[in-house]
Amino acid sequence: MLEAVQLQNRAKHAHCSKCNKRQASCRCLTCELFLCDACLAEHNSVLESWPSFKKIPCSVLSIEELTKPENQSKIKGSKVLHCSKHEGKKLKFYCETCKKLICRYCMDFIHTRPDHECAPIEHVVEKRKEFLKNSVGTLEKKLTRGNEALQVTSVVEEKFKSNTQKAKESIINEKERVKDILLQRLEENAQKRCDEVDEFYKSTHEKVIAKQQKEIQSFVNEVNVSYDLAKKILENGTNVEVIESERMVAERLGGVEKEEKIKITQINDVDIEYVKKPIDVKQLEKFLELGDVKLKGNETPKLACSGYGI
Repeated sequence: MLEAVQLQNRAKHAHCSKCNKRQASCRCLTCELFLCDACLAEHNSVLESWPSFKKIPCSVLSIEELTKPENQSKIKGSKVLHCSKHEGKKLKFYCETCKKLICRYCMDFIHTRPDHECAPIEHVVEKRKEFLKNSVGTLEKKLTRGNEALQVTSVVEEKFKSNTQKAKESIINEKERVKDILLQRLEENAQKRCDEVDEFYKSTHEKVIAKQQKEIQSFVNEVNVSYDLAKKILENGTNVEVIESERMVAERLGGVEKEEKIKITQINDVDIEYVKKPIDVKQLEKFLELGDVKLKGNETPKLACSGYGI
């Protein structure tokens, strides 16, 4: 009874037995520990993973419940774990083979050597602590390695993002370069064809059209002379001039008709045109193809993580 009262008095100002930082909010009567809320949650998760405790669940009271007089009997009767097979016997040993807590009778008569490997709880706890310590160290290394790997992937991501933009800029620059080359070649070819048109015009005009124009102009001039003479005689000539002009005008008219057949009826109708070439779209598309987009480097780059290679 006295022990229960002392425990109730301690509970009012007790700190967590696990972290020793926060004010205790409860006490595990089974494990004899004061616990804060955070450590209680961790305590419960550990017990859930320990098969031997599932049959003997922990008895937990809040600090408020612990200080109530009616709970003194619970405090007094829950200090140690007892064997469910041997009444009154404490669970002071652990069978490594069966992975369960046992009492002395269990070890002597049920979990016997050499089929079972048993040891005092204190020894097992020390081994488990050593295992947990090593596990924590290993996990810390793996955590460091993982965080460093995340940093590397961040660098890779930034580099990949930057090079993606550079690749797009290179494509646009290449497009402009190809376009400039094509436009330049197109301008050169167009100018070449225009020069050909000018050359055709010049040579054909001089040899054909200008020559015809000159000959026809000569014909027109001759006709004008004969026309003016005949009209002048018709309008103002004397009777003698009218009579005597017949032969002269007839000769001129005959000459004009002869020249007409030669210089007018045989006009060369020359012309020029541009004949388009059909565009081979497939060949043009093939010619206009730009370079290829490729991934370079390792898809899964090696990570330099404090001596831990991948």
